[in-house]
Amino acid sequence: MHPASFPKLQRIARRRFQHGIAFHGFARRPGEADVYIGGGASEPLKAELRSALEDAGLPLEIRVATEADDAKFQGRSPDNLINRLAAQGIHMEQSAKARTFDLQIATAVAAVYRCPDRVDFSSQVRTMPA
Repeated sequence: MHPASFPKLQRIARRRFQHGIAFHGFARRPGEADVYIGGGASEPLKAELRSALEDAGLPLEIRVATEADDAKFQGRSPDNLINRLAAQGIHMEQSAKARTFDLQIATAVAAVYRCPDRVDFSSQVRTMPA
């Protein structure tokens, strides 16, 4: 996604966001998980999100995306919109089955950010170049 394609996005593109999450959907194939947690955020934050989703008791397979996974699940590129907007950007891919648990997933994710012991908020805020 090129920023020029979305002129109103420029209003927030230069702001400083510490955290951000982009929820995406995908068509699950055999052998794939239901939820992939990727993005440019720290590995401990991704692990906390995975733990919170697992603690929700949903009948879903949840993985933190690794280099072994398809790039679409990783979301690590600096060109990924969430990584341009947030120092700790999370790219969360969800299968159709996972999207039926939208409220439960959103609640589990929000709980991670509500509990300061679960998230390291001390990392530096990334700024966008002028």
